[in-house]
Amino acid sequence: MLGLLGLGLWMTDLPLGFTKLYAYTWHKWIGLSVLLLTIGRLLWRWRHPPPPLPNTVAHWQAVVAPIAHWALLGLLLAMPLSGWTMSSAAGVSVVWFGYLPCPIWCRAIQTCSKPCEPRIMFCHGY
Repeated sequence: MLGLLGLGLWMTDLPLGFTKLYAYTWHKWIGLSVLLLTIGRLLWRWRHPPPPLPNTVAHWQAVVAPIAHWALLGLLLAMPLSGWTMSSAAGVSVVWFGYLPCPIWCRAIQTCSKPCEPRIMFCHGY
């Protein structure tokens, strides 16, 4: 995720050209990979719940640990989904690693992209 963040910050300042398009493509490919891995992690967690924390863990840590875990998983879902939403709203299709075309899943946002844009950009950040 930190690599994606660095790539995302770097690629937005590039001049239009092959390097920028290549960076955007890799950013999208890796983001979709993160999305699939996160969904796999959620399915695994659903089928295999974690063991209880040991009694030596402080109470406040036992309370904060699952909150932090679920917050991280929520962000790992929100970032790729917001990026995919931004690409879809712009009418740009994503072909995952050049082989699997991903659908433009939010055509409705294309008609109202200006009102929806601040909410999407709040999550994705550019």
